[in-house]
Amino acid sequence: MVFVLADRLVLRLKGREFRFRLRRPLPPFSGEVLALLPDGPGVVVWVRSPDGERRVLLLDFPRREAREM
Repeated sequence: MVFVLADRLVLRLKGREFRFRLRRPLPPFSGEVLALLPDGPGVVVWVRSPDGERRVLLLDFPRREAREM
């Protein structure tokens, strides 16, 4: 699951929680992870909300930053 609250993003995978700072604030959002793909030092994440909205996010693990693509 992915959760966005103002300027923070939380990714929950298999009981672990990863927190990222958003480069630009997003409206509140939650959704299920559809796919994860490595992209250099980061990961591209495709998510879908319960109402069917889809988003693509780039998670920079070394910097703990995220941005919407």
